[in-house]
Amino acid sequence: MSQLLEILGKGLVGSLWSILGRRLQAYRSDSRLMAIQLGERPDDVELRIRAAVSYYYDDLLEKAMEQGRFAIRLNPDRIESYLILACALEKSGRRGEAADQLEKLRIEERTLAGDVRFALGFLYETNKEYAEATRCYGQALKNIPSLINAHQRLAAMAMCDKKIETAIEHYKEICRIEPEDVGYRILLAGLYLNHHQARKAVAEYQLAMTIEPDNWETENEMVRAYVKAGQYSSAIELLERQLENEGEFPDLYLQLAELYAKIGDDVQAQKHFRGALEVHPGYLEAMVKFGTYHLKKTRYSQAAQWFSRAIDANDRLLNAYVGLAVAQTHIKQPEKSRETVELALAIEPNTTMLFAEVARLELKASGAIEAKDYLTVGGKHQELAKELLAIQIDRFSSAIENQPDRADLHYQYGLLLKSQGQTAAAAREFGLALEINPQFAKALVKLGLASYELGQIEEAMDYLERSVILSSDELDVHYQLGLIYADQTRYRLAIEEFEEAQRKSGQRVDALAAMNQALEDIGMRDQTRASWQSIIEIAPESEQAKLAKAGLS
Repeated sequence: MSQLLEILGKGLVGSLWSILGRRLQAYRSDSRLMAIQLGERPDDVELRIRAAVSYYYDDLLEKAMEQGRFAIRLNPDRIESYLILACALEKSGRRGEAADQLEKLRIEERTLAGDVRFALGFLYETNKEYAEATRCYGQALKNIPSLINAHQRLAAMAMCDKKIETAIEHYKEICRIEPEDVGYRILLAGLYLNHHQARKAVAEYQLAMTIEPDNWETENEMVRAYVKAGQYSSAIELLERQLENEGEFPDLYLQLAELYAKIGDDVQAQKHFRGALEVHPGYLEAMVKFGTYHLKKTRYSQAAQWFSRAIDANDRLLNAYVGLAVAQTHIKQPEKSRETVELALAIEPNTTMLFAEVARLELKASGAIEAKDYLTVGGKHQELAKELLAIQIDRFSSAIENQPDRADLHYQYGLLLKSQGQTAAAAREFGLALEINPQFAKALVKLGLASYELGQIEEAMDYLERSVILSSDELDVHYQLGLIYADQTRYRLAIEEFEEAQRKSGQRVDALAAMNQALEDIGMRDQTRASWQSIIEIAPESEQAKLAKAGLS
């Protein structure tokens, strides 16, 4: 499976409300109060719109539709009436009728017009009216040229239609809009490689690996002197002035976060860690340091969250090295390709070490080990860290015995084994994950690098090639999977059916995990987490398990 399958899910929203809701959320009120006021002022259009929005929030969709239609009859020129009626219709699974309502609108304001045309594109695409979807997404871009979601959906449809050149044009424009986004640059490089333009792919992969935000490591001698003298407040004051005068640079935020941590100001420390990551969301060093800060504060769930984000950031960089190595073989540069794989091997341990730390944190958060013991200084800390990891490895091993068909469990078990230096055993687990889910790109990358370490060079390069080069046979099924997610009626029904089966049988956790893993394959990490079930099983009392259960409800 190619990492490019990720393109198929990019830009796909979960509902019409996620596009239009920000225009309507201010109208929300108490639906019971609305009913009383409407009895007094039945011809008040504003009240009708408020009532429709309030009923929508309460999931009373028929009432929301009734109020929306009433508002349109009272005043056909009120745009909000059509928007809320369309949202209620779409949530009820009546996408064609929702599109009919939005098609009636003639809007002058360009941003709203762009949102509505994108919403129409979404409705037509999920209704499999692809020509209409293409037309509406194109109109959205005429109104909002920087609307990345529209470029992403047009690229996804082009990919499914095997028009890679069209997808390339959209990702070139996305990279122009967001020139510092490493992930977009890697996808563009992958598109070039799959379009037999390996030299352009090499250039894009190399650019992705060198992208840095507008940033510098602040070399302020006065700050350094203050810190050395223990005068942290003076150092903070100086850096805050620099931040105000010279602009928002991630490194300034990060240095301030660490200084605030030194003086015990938790609120300001967290604020400045977040500041660094808002300016540069892919700032790996800041993610690791923020996670470490939470760890020192015994906030294990938050620490695990930031270490998990650091894993994703490191894997994106790893994908760039792997893609570059494959592209270099395509332009007959085997020596450079091997050098690039060696560089990938140098950064790959970041993922396994971070994952091992997350595994330990999940166990600590579950209360299985007294948290305070973990922070004991000296050798005891190191011994306990090993003990925690050994417990988690045993738990994963037991989980796999009970559910041997879970690709995500094999992959995660492989990461833990790799962190312990058991490369051959890890490679075996990555291979088992791929037998279950041949589209598992992360497992392909990890198996390729593990095979390279084991001296199986030819097999390694084959695995790495498969992680980058697209198999057209898989395109349509993954594209349709994304549309199922976007069709919230079917998705909700699938979840309900799964939960009912689980209640009756007491098992079947593999079904949802497989669906989550497939959704992650197409880049929908924000919408689903493939590890939901494994977290619940392995650390059932942890904060992550509580979040996972909430996500499934």
